[in-house]
Amino acid sequence: MQRRTIDLLITALVTSGLFVLFTFLNLEHTFAFLTPVMLAVFIMRYEVKGAIIPALIIFVIGVVAGILIKGELWYHGLIFIVGGITVGFLHGGLSKKLSHLKELSFVVLFDVLFGLVTALVFYMLNDPIYAINLEFGHYLNTFSNIINLNETTNFAQNFSYVFQLSFAEYIVTFGIIEATLTHIFIHLVLKFIYKGTEGYTFSDLNYTLPKFVALPFAALLVLTLSIPFLMMLELSKTILIIFIVISTITLSAILLFVHQGVVVLSLYFNRKVNFNLAPFIYVLGIILFVPFAVLGVVDSFLNLQQKLLAREDVAQHNYFKVIH
Repeated sequence: MQRRTIDLLITALVTSGLFVLFTFLNLEHTFAFLTPVMLAVFIMRYEVKGAIIPALIIFVIGVVAGILIKGELWYHGLIFIVGGITVGFLHGGLSKKLSHLKELSFVVLFDVLFGLVTALVFYMLNDPIYAINLEFGHYLNTFSNIINLNETTNFAQNFSYVFQLSFAEYIVTFGIIEATLTHIFIHLVLKFIYKGTEGYTFSDLNYTLPKFVALPFAALLVLTLSIPFLMMLELSKTILIIFIVISTITLSAILLFVHQGVVVLSLYFNRKVNFNLAPFIYVLGIILFVPFAVLGVVDSFLNLQQKLLAREDVAQHNYFKVIH
């Protein structure tokens, strides 16, 4: 009982402390994937009902931090802390009833829906930081300065139009990334801090998408990669909207194939060094998403995962133990 009370306090204080720090640094959105971690860990180690008390402590501190630090933007604290607590309960609670793949799928769906609702709320409030029109305008100016974009060119005008209307793919893509990063950190905390045995980081998360899905995706990927070159031409708004739809579909699906590529590479290195590199390879996959997606497509056609899992040395020490 004493150990549980200590863990309860650690969960509440660590989560609240991180949230206050990120709120003070205006990074509560960027590092939102860390907020649910300790709460989910507590639930996985104990029970859902027992997490109500630390969740209430986290909620109160998060709201107070929003009021004291953000002032008129106090609702930042309310929105992000509610989202973080909800994701923590989803990760922790669903992990007791579902496979990791189904658990993560539900969390991804929530993250995407929550992101869309949050974006709408911030837009309606004309939030000076996170309103879609203002936030994307800031990103656009930053990106334009980095690459020294000439605003008079066809590419610059087309890119500006496409970029500012691409919030849907931004929300979907980051919803998937945030949910998976939260999952990774939950299991890293369980393994290295609590020495838990609740399964490896990517147990239950390996899959192979069928060829009839991989083939059209490959065509869409090639088309999406060609869009920057096509935008050098003078194009109508209709064509640009079509480009947005194509890129939204591609970028929403690409992380599914990136994950396949992560699994293949992780199994390969597991055979070579007998060490779980999956979390680090996943982060690398987010950065180098196109090569990893291509590896995922190749896996759909050549069954690389099954060939690696068929090897005795991998089967004995693999980190993707349950195959669906």
